Amino acid sequence: MALRIAALGEVTEDCYLGADGGERRLVGGISANFARSAAAAGAEVTLFAPVGDDAAGQRVLAGLTAAHRVRVLPGCTAEQKIRISAEGERRFCGFRAGVLPDYRLTADERRAIDADFDVVHVPMQPESQHLLEGITRPARVADFSVDSAAGDDPRRWCEPYLESLTVAFVGGHARHLQALAAIETPALIVLTCGALGAYGILRGKVVHQPALPAHVVDTTGCGDAFAGAFTVAHFGGASLEAALRRGAERAAWVAARLGAG
Repeated sequence: MALRIAALGEVTEDCYLGADGGERRLVGGISANFARSAAAAGAEVTLFAPVGDDAAGQRVLAGLTAAHRVRVLPGCTAEQKIRISAEGERRFCGFRAGVLPDYRLTADERRAIDADFDVVHVPMQPESQHLLEGITRPARVADFSVDSAAGDDPRRWCEPYLESLTVAFVGGHARHLQALAAIETPALIVLTCGALGAYGILRGKVVHQPALPAHVVDTTGCGDAFAGAFTVAHFGGASLEAALRRGAERAAWVAARLGAG
C-alpha cells in the first residue's frame, strides 16, 4: 500500500518578475511543492490548504496536480514574488499572506487526517504551524526555514518543537550544522544547504549528500522537492543515505525547470 501523506498549510501563486517588466504566474507554496514531489515519488498525497475567492485562486485550483481538499476563503490568494538571477538563483522579493492566516482545519478534517494518513507535513511558518494541533496519530514532518526565522540560532527556532516531530527539515546554511548536530533529540533532522547539498542528522550521526549536477534554471522549491522525495523514501524503509540521494535527485530535477515542480 502506498504511503499516505497529508500536506497541510500553504499554496501560493508564484509571480516571476522579468527584467523586461513582464511576469509569469505558477502554482507554488511550501505545502503544494512538497505534495507534488511526494506524489511523484509514489505516495498518495492530499493537500489541505486555502486559496482566496479571487482570480488567482481560480488559477491555482486549475493548476494543482496532486489530490487536494483546498478550501476557498473570502480574500486574496497568497502570493510570492520572485526574481531569478542569471545563474538561476531565486530571490524572494515580496510575500502576501492573503487568506493563509485565516485557515483552520475543521474537526472533520482533523479526524480524517488521524484516521486515513500515515504522515502529516506542515511548514512551521506563523500562518500554518498551528495546523498540527489536534492531530495525534500520523508521523509528524515539519519544515523550518531560515528565511522566516528570527535570528541565526537553530536551537531557538526549531528545538522547542523537535520532541513532537519525527522528521524536521531545516532550510539553512552549513554554519548551522554544528548547532543542529548538538541537539539531543530522537527526531531526524535534515539540513538542506542549496548548492552545498544536505546533511542528515540522527542521534549524533551525520551523513552528507552533495548536491547533484544540474543545469540550473530556477532554484525555487528545491528544498520542498527534496523534502517530498526524502519523506517517501524514508518512511518507505530506505536508509538515511538512500533517502538523502532520492531527495537530491528530485531537487536537481526541479532546479532544471522554471517553477517549483
